[in-house]
Amino acid sequence: MVEQLPFKQTVPGSNPGERTIDFGPNGPFCFGLFICYNKGNYNIKYMGKIKIISLVLVVIFLTGCSNSDSKIMAPKSGSIWKSADSGKTWEAKSLANEKTTLPKLEILNFVFNPADGNKFFAGTKEGALLKTENGGNSWEKANFESPKIYGLDIDPNDGKVVYASGVYKKRGKIFKSLDGGENWQEIFTFPEEGPLVVNLIIDKKNSNIIYISTSDNQLLKSYDAGFSWQNILETKDSVTKILIDSKNSNLIYLIDLDGKVFRSREAGNNFEEISKNIENSDGISVVRIDPSNENWIYAGGRGGLYLSKDAGETWQKFDSTFNNSESYPIKAIAINPFNSNEIIYGASLALYRSTDGGKNWSTSQFNENQLIRVIEYNPQNGQDIYIGFGE
Repeated sequence: MVEQLPFKQTVPGSNPGERTIDFGPNGPFCFGLFICYNKGNYNIKYMGKIKIISLVLVVIFLTGCSNSDSKIMAPKSGSIWKSADSGKTWEAKSLANEKTTLPKLEILNFVFNPADGNKFFAGTKEGALLKTENGGNSWEKANFESPKIYGLDIDPNDGKVVYASGVYKKRGKIFKSLDGGENWQEIFTFPEEGPLVVNLIIDKKNSNIIYISTSDNQLLKSYDAGFSWQNILETKDSVTKILIDSKNSNLIYLIDLDGKVFRSREAGNNFEEISKNIENSDGISVVRIDPSNENWIYAGGRGGLYLSKDAGETWQKFDSTFNNSESYPIKAIAINPFNSNEIIYGASLALYRSTDGGKNWSTSQFNENQLIRVIEYNPQNGQDIYIGFGE
């Protein structure tokens, strides 16, 4: 069972205009030909024998739709949601085309084209690499068939160069595309079945440098855009996320399956644990770099939300967050790339948003059968935010 917050919630000190959006059905609406839904009640209407032309007129009357327009209603549910107004309102973005919606998927990551933030990929656990060129209004499958796309990134200088991890013939691999995902070449493979690539990140200051972590507790680094690899660290637990400071590429962070956070000031050499500096550090599940400020790193989990402004030496807790983080730990964090005072985090099915550096929070509730797993801002437009849901 997941926590169900009230659909309308007033947060002390928050902007009264930023109310929670009710994502449930506001009825009445009709589906099929004879079944109507109105605030929890289904009414089945028997039409009897009528002429075809009368049936068409009745359907048009009930639905308010023109038969010639053939328009599809915007989906009310999906694994991907978007806000175009910095988190005030949300809309499901699960259309494959005008007639087809995407199935429920477990979204693992979003990566954006550096030249156009409306063009980006979404990696999934089920084996689909999704691609949109219009800000999520429609999706298509990229020419990449593999489950468990945990590692995914785009060259910061060339949007046609894409890296994706996956599984082929039961072996974990990394593939590289030079044409925006149309064709792929293998650049890394495990020698045996079983291990997977868990995370992949490109250095934004030098796109020849790539870091990957593996499920068999290895951290690898490439200095030549994936042509060759060097093992730089063996860890006690698998590293689930690698982060590079937004201003200083020598400053690297890791978080492992046990919730421990590590830091290297030497581009991957000599890591030290910094989560021990966090009060109630047990249960850290997500870390995030501030895209505008050097040394700023956020951490979230069962203990709540924390921020360090000195690369993890000291941490401050956001006491104003008000979700039950022990029962519903924070799983996703995002910071507006144009405004560091705008912070968003997700816990269970609820989204929490602050525009004043974490002093006050407004909430949004999603009625999905999946949990919030990924939150990303469009790096070129701070109004656009995307959420990915998963198990």
